[in-house]
Amino acid sequence: MPKYPILVIIPHGGYKTPEELAEISAMDDFGLFIEADTCANEIFDLRQITSALLDFRISRLFIDTDRSYTKLPPKESDGVVKTHSLRGKAVFSGNCFPDEIALAAILKRYYEPFHETIGNILETGEIRLIIDCHTVMPIGPRNAADAGVPRPIASVENKIMRNGTLVKTCPDKTARAFLSSIEASLSKEKEGIASPFVLKNDTCSGYIMERYAKTGIPILRLNISKSLFLNEKYFSYDFLRVDELRLREINLKIEEAIKRFARALL
Repeated sequence: MPKYPILVIIPHGGYKTPEELAEISAMDDFGLFIEADTCANEIFDLRQITSALLDFRISRLFIDTDRSYTKLPPKESDGVVKTHSLRGKAVFSGNCFPDEIALAAILKRYYEPFHETIGNILETGEIRLIIDCHTVMPIGPRNAADAGVPRPIASVENKIMRNGTLVKTCPDKTARAFLSSIEASLSKEKEGIASPFVLKNDTCSGYIMERYAKTGIPILRLNISKSLFLNEKYFSYDFLRVDELRLREINLKIEEAIKRFARALL
């Protein structure tokens, strides 16, 4: 099977608590599971068809690789280390919080190697497209720009703000072709959704898009709704497990979409 010159990045698919923070964590297993980009590591496992794939196994609540390392608490509650979850729950117990020395140590151990690896992959000169992959809540959470609004089955982002100027991280034509291929693979999933497949007009605030757009390599963000698998049919709340066959089905559909797109444009 041919491999296409694509780097897949999955920054939020992890559920683990860093051992350094385990004693002061206030998060239970359900919280870690639901606050992650749940099942992103499974449905975006495209290593069979792409040149490179990098995921992250630590929970985004403790180390968010899609935030700048300069965005630190307490000034930034939604920065590289969170003070509260998307549901408003405190991430750390009582008044406990890692101090500056602890923060520097965990960033050096987990955050820096993640981004160094991306840099090393891009320096090979083999990558022609970066896909920043996420699973998202079906309805925008309370602190999101789209709070309370139903989200599409799939959306693609290709815009950021840089020094007050809108910058396209990938040409619109390419982004639309990518979305069309995703739509072709997931078209049977759209029932009941008013706008199931969207190329977003607003800008992406993620650090990965901002940082790696500067390389000149086209980068897109792909968001897939958790509604495809976090429902009564496929998800067990008792065991925090999603039907593996369903995840594989979605994975194969996304793989099919990437192959169709890459054959035509890469």
